Amino acid sequence: MSCGLLRRRACLGGAVALATVPRARAQALTPPIEIFGDTFLKDVLDGFRDGYNAASGAPALRRTLGPRDDDDMVRQMLRSALVGDHVPDIIFLNGNLVRLLADRGLAVPLDPFLHADPSFAKGAVSPSVTAVGQLAGRTFGMGIGLSMPVVLFNADLVQRVGGDVDTLPADWDGIFALAAKIDRLGDGTVGGLVEYDDSGGLRFLSLLESLGGQMMADDEKRLTLQTPPGLAAMDIYRRFGEVGQARAEMSRDQARQAFGAGVVGVFLTMSSTIALQERAAEGRFTVLSMPHPIVPGAKLPAAGFIGVMLARDPARQRAAFEVLRYAVDVGGQSVVAERSGYAPVNRAAIDASPRIRTALAQRRNAHCYLERLDVATRWYAPPGENSIRITQSLTDATQPVLSLQQTPAQALADLTRTITPLLPT
Repeated sequence: MSCGLLRRRACLGGAVALATVPRARAQALTPPIEIFGDTFLKDVLDGFRDGYNAASGAPALRRTLGPRDDDDMVRQMLRSALVGDHVPDIIFLNGNLVRLLADRGLAVPLDPFLHADPSFAKGAVSPSVTAVGQLAGRTFGMGIGLSMPVVLFNADLVQRVGGDVDTLPADWDGIFALAAKIDRLGDGTVGGLVEYDDSGGLRFLSLLESLGGQMMADDEKRLTLQTPPGLAAMDIYRRFGEVGQARAEMSRDQARQAFGAGVVGVFLTMSSTIALQERAAEGRFTVLSMPHPIVPGAKLPAAGFIGVMLARDPARQRAAFEVLRYAVDVGGQSVVAERSGYAPVNRAAIDASPRIRTALAQRRNAHCYLERLDVATRWYAPPGENSIRITQSLTDATQPVLSLQQTPAQALADLTRTITPLLPT
């Protein structure tokens, strides 16, 4: 499946890409532009630094690392800004945390730079690059590498129940019908699992928005959870409970280990875990995948890392924007494809670069997230000081439904009562 898609991508003609060499800067900056990210991004950020400096012919970029946890990294930035300590020129972090920096005036809006750069209007950058970093009509970040929700299948278990590995189900009804058959195999086999305990309520938000819903009204004055899309999203948790997760509740890490061990038929996870699962399954079973189901016209929130400008000096801002351009260009997107499990965000760079397409062609399951790049959207964070508590409530509310202790309607009613007092008045 993936090879056919990638061949189609390779045949696209006339693709436009940004220049791979950073444009000349008016002056050398001292110290160099500083990019900052968590330790998980070390290889990618090192690749950005080395590639950018080689193209510049000068040490124009340096890399520093923060804590492993992005929440801790953002708290560090907020403390530093509060007391007037040093902050980096660019920070790379999960999209749901961009709002915290924007609401506190740390994130620099990129719109003036984007509007002044004609290449952004000529198709050199896919809309998803800026869509994942937008807030209230302004762009506060650029998507660099994304992790998309995906559905993984154990090919051996699919075949044991008579499933067709060449025509896997693409909708929830088909997915759960297959998972139910696998669950009936017994012998410790689990039909299906969903990663329900991820941070920031991402799993619930992904299901909700993929079904055409949203957490809050457009004016962010009221919740919109108790709606048909909200009920449908919560009902997917119930259905996972019925195909095995109610009796085999697992944390995210335990679920990943169980799928890799070959005892789970269907696994709703993130695309950045695919390489890990393929390595775990090597020699025992084949990992197959399908894109996350989505209704027409809907969007799909993406995780991954967003580049946010924090530089205050105008000269450093101009230089920092050049670095962000490089990160979404062929050079930076090649680093993402070759040094991480994330998906390159900029489809224009993918289409224009044999190097990127070669790297993706080596990923058997790349199709399952490449097919969803065009509908990738920001990881929503609710307004106010209680944003993190609210999104944790989303995650907490799904557990009783997974364990079949609550109905979807009961869970949504309880969730609405929990969240409403936490919203800004």
